[in-house]
Amino acid sequence: ENSIAGSLLAAQNGAKTIENDVYLTKDNVVVAMHDGALDRTTNGTGNVESYTYEELSKFVIDGKAGVDPEPIPTLEDYFKTFKGTGVNLFIEIKSSNLKIVEEIKKLIDEYDIADQCCVITFNASQLKQTRKLIPEISAGYLTSSMSSLESIIKTTANNDSTFNPASAGLTQRLLTQASYRGISIWPW
Repeated sequence: ENSIAGSLLAAQNGAKTIENDVYLTKDNVVVAMHDGALDRTTNGTGNVESYTYEELSKFVIDGKAGVDPEPIPTLEDYFKTFKGTGVNLFIEIKSSNLKIVEEIKKLIDEYDIADQCCVITFNASQLKQTRKLIPEISAGYLTSSMSSLESIIKTTANNDSTFNPASAGLTQRLLTQASYRGISIWPW
């Protein structure tokens, strides 16, 4: 999960999109980590955002299924690895710290990689911040529950976003109705 090796393997096997979950360290480095805590996927413990990047760099993602352990990657590592490859990067903001959007924008600008990036999040405040600071990239509102067409229209209009629901409960009729209204739905 959220490892460079796993992402490269996915791309080698035909993946055209890589999704990563990101958090912000105490010293404002955007790191890729699925969980807010280190315990399940690394040899560390505690909250990702309570460490500096230098402190986090002492931990490794635990090797699973014969994969060697590797350092916790930064979003910058992903940009360096996938820039110009044709692989799109979905950046899921899990952090509640609004400063993360500023840091993501800096990296997107530095690597000139906006054409390969999309930000997705469950956090409406993060989505609004993304639309404000990085209007040139696609942004998606994640939700774990299905909504009525009226609610989807309001959500996407208020957030200038795609609608990214859990696939449970999604029907062809709803997809068609949304499509007629110009709403892009990206289920997970």
